[in-house]
Amino acid sequence: PGAVEEPRTTPPTRASDFQVGETYTHLFELRGMVDGERVVFTVYFAGSASNPDAGLPSASVPPVDVAILTVPGWRNVSGYPEKFIERLKPQHIVLAHFDNFFDTSYESPEVVPTADLEGFLLQARQAATYPEFQQIWVPDVNARMRFTKD
Repeated sequence: PGAVEEPRTTPPTRASDFQVGETYTHLFELRGMVDGERVVFTVYFAGSASNPDAGLPSASVPPVDVAILTVPGWRNVSGYPEKFIERLKPQHIVLAHFDNFFDTSYESPEVVPTADLEGFLLQARQAATYPEFQQIWVPDVNARMRFTKD
């Protein structure tokens, strides 16, 4: 428990070294021109599994193009990820933070035990039943993903 009040001077060595603090979700609108037309590309980012009442934008926000959803802890939060997927209706879902970020070998990621990646994928697939849905991405180390506006 607690919040980070000032920058750390040493890197954390175990999970209990991290302060819980506040968790934020972000909604990005990326604007540009494609073939002479204005395009808005939206990305939703959940920094941690959170309660739908606290982490979802209002119903007036249209569906997003990409939702980046953090995996660990999802079993501890009712309605995550399914309520987020049902509300946001992302075309693409990118899974995040499921790997051991202390591993610096830059090889395939080691999935952290608290992630239950397979269970999360099952929940996400069951929630993504709308026609706009395209893909769930489980990125590898140094992965590059390209998304287009449909």
